[in-house]
Amino acid sequence: MSRDTSVKRHISYKRVGRLGLFALAPAIAAVSPLVTLPAITSAFGSGGWSAIAVGFSVGGAAATVIEMGWGLTGPQAAAAQYRTRTSNLIALSLATRCIVMPLVGTVAALVAFIASPSYPVVSLMAAVATSVGGLGFPWLYIGLNKPLLLLANDVAPRVLGSVSGALILGLGGKLVFVPIMQAVSALYIIAAGLVWSHLTLADLRSIDRFDFRRIFRLQLAAMSGRLASAVYIALPTTLVALVAPGSVAIFAAVDRVQRTLLNGLSALPNSMQSYVALAPPGQTRSRLYKTVLLNVAAGATAGVLLVVFATSVYSFLFSGTIHPTLFAVCSSALIITATCMSRATGGLVLVKLDRVGSVAISAVVGSIIGLTGIVLGGHLGGYEGALAAMALAELSVLATQTATLTRFRQLGTQLRTETSASR
Repeated sequence: MSRDTSVKRHISYKRVGRLGLFALAPAIAAVSPLVTLPAITSAFGSGGWSAIAVGFSVGGAAATVIEMGWGLTGPQAAAAQYRTRTSNLIALSLATRCIVMPLVGTVAALVAFIASPSYPVVSLMAAVATSVGGLGFPWLYIGLNKPLLLLANDVAPRVLGSVSGALILGLGGKLVFVPIMQAVSALYIIAAGLVWSHLTLADLRSIDRFDFRRIFRLQLAAMSGRLASAVYIALPTTLVALVAPGSVAIFAAVDRVQRTLLNGLSALPNSMQSYVALAPPGQTRSRLYKTVLLNVAAGATAGVLLVVFATSVYSFLFSGTIHPTLFAVCSSALIITATCMSRATGGLVLVKLDRVGSVAISAVVGSIIGLTGIVLGGHLGGYEGALAAMALAELSVLATQTATLTRFRQLGTQLRTETSASR
């Protein structure tokens, strides 16, 4: 065996290993919250589950705002600045997020308290605990292609928080311990990221004001898209609680399962961030096409499996108290498939082509359809109507992104220009 062949094989094994770790991280993070579901429903019934679900829903939306779009632009920015200005990037990201944290966290707490049909204080605490997660650094580990750090500094604390909450409930503890343990894990995640990055006050003080204003404006554009996405990704449970309180438990259950699957499937686009960002000029097009095809295949497969095993999954996770209809399950499967596709066309292709604004526009379109659809669908058709509206919203996001690529022919035009310039 030649030395070149041996080196290539070693690189291939290394890539496969990293992909496996990237797959493991979101898979564990996705499954860990499910540990608390049987404990909550068996001890506190659907009322307890509804309170936690509303709090996590509102907190998830708040975390999306607090994140300031770094989850969208951060991975490729970190990959491009590896070993150059990473410390400055981290300082800028923390500064931009800390500005919005107090206001957004307060609003989230109030909304959860008002919207929760039961245990409003617990719901408030769950919202705050979840919103703090917007200050974490998973995008940094993804961009730097460090799956072990993602596991150690982000995934493991989340798992411990969920497991600890479930154990405390199993020992007869109160429902309030679920958000308390989530808050502890969120604070640890932030501390671990700061310690690993060696970020100091001097780094924060050295931020150039011009750079800060420029980055803040750029991140506002990315955040607007993320915020719009949050309306139909993180807020549906809250909206259903307002228009169809009797459907909250079953809707939240279906939403939780589909979100768990989507968290696990995020391994694929996450592992491809540096693969796309660092593509040589002649390989960019092929790499983008591969990412789209792989994400489409993964989403479709997950959707089919959900439909096939739905009865067993919901019965096990929710102690036999949740029985969604086939229509609801099929709507959930369609949401999963469409989301996986838009993650590739938007979060990878359009970001690579420097069209973050187009991603934001697609998210706004989806949020308008999702917001009105969930309210109307939930009022008229309960959880089935709300899920159908979510599916329509995701399809509208995908259609808008696809139309952008087709209309401007950005994929072909920019890559040809890039190739010519490299020559």
